[in-house]
Amino acid sequence: MLAAVLAAAAGARAQDKSGAPSYVKDAANAAWTVLGKKPVEKGLAFVYETGEGKHSPGTKAGKECWVAGENPASQDAARYMYFNLVNKAFKNSKTPKVDIIIEYLDEGEAEIGLVYDSSDQEFSLVEGYPMGTWKPAEDKIVLEDTGKWKTMTFHIEDARFENNCNGADIRLEIPGGMDFAISSAAVVKVK
Repeated sequence: MLAAVLAAAAGARAQDKSGAPSYVKDAANAAWTVLGKKPVEKGLAFVYETGEGKHSPGTKAGKECWVAGENPASQDAARYMYFNLVNKAFKNSKTPKVDIIIEYLDEGEAEIGLVYDSSDQEFSLVEGYPMGTWKPAEDKIVLEDTGKWKTMTFHIEDARFENNCNGADIRLEIPGGMDFAISSAAVVKVK
């Protein structure tokens, strides 16, 4: 019984006094969202429902989280999770060098991609969108099915964040109908 209580306490979301996740070391230069039954957002908004899916709250591996919802518009069962920067210091290419950090449950085996609204005028993916929209991050989250909560940091050099990705700034791309769960996310200015 005591072991279960200690394990639950160890899995509880660690936050500093500002409410930021523990991996955010400089809260003054960051925007974040902590997801749970009562989400806390500071400058970064999680999009809970789009035409590409409705996400749901839950608890997995001892931590409150949100799980990617089914995508009724996808032929291959891909799921998407979107984020919007609402902190104006990060908008309109004001802070191009950032780290995007995602806290996720390592469950299943797959690769999760991240695309973002960039200022890269040489990148074009979808006709009709401004150059730089939907740019993929170089790295991916690689799920190894450990059942543990982990963080992944994406280093970005050309963030624009003008809501060009279906009205959002960042999108996680989840393959094949996986029940991918996240418990927090942050965007941190790189000095």
